Amino acid sequence: MHAVFPDAVRRFVLDQPGWVQFTVLILLADLANYLGHRALHEIPPLWRLHAVHHSSTDLDWLSTSRGHPLGQIINLVVTVVPLYAIGEAMPASWLGQIAAPFRPQARLSRSART
Repeated sequence: MHAVFPDAVRRFVLDQPGWVQFTVLILLADLANYLGHRALHEIPPLWRLHAVHHSSTDLDWLSTSRGHPLGQIINLVVTVVPLYAIGEAMPASWLGQIAAPFRPQARLSRSART
C-alpha cells in the first residue's frame, strides 16, 4: 500500500514537524475527497450510486447526508487510502481526525447545525 507514494516523498513528509505533517495530510485528504467526488459525478456507474445524494426534492438538514451506502464507502476509501499510504508513522488519532469530516455521521451533524 505504501508504494502508492515514492519513498522519498513519504520520508520528506514524515521528516517534517508534526504541524507540517498534519497540514499536508489535511490537504491530501481534501484533494483525495474532491477527486473521489468528481469521479462519482463523471463515471456513469458511480454516478448511478451518487445520484441518490442529488435526488432530494426538498432541501433540508438530511439532504447532505443522503447517499447510497456504496457511494459513501467509495468516497471514504478514496479519502482515507492516500492518508494511510503516506502516513505510516503518523499517530492513528491524527488519521482518524482527518477522516472524521468525511464520515456520513459527521456530515449529518454538521448539516444539522447550519
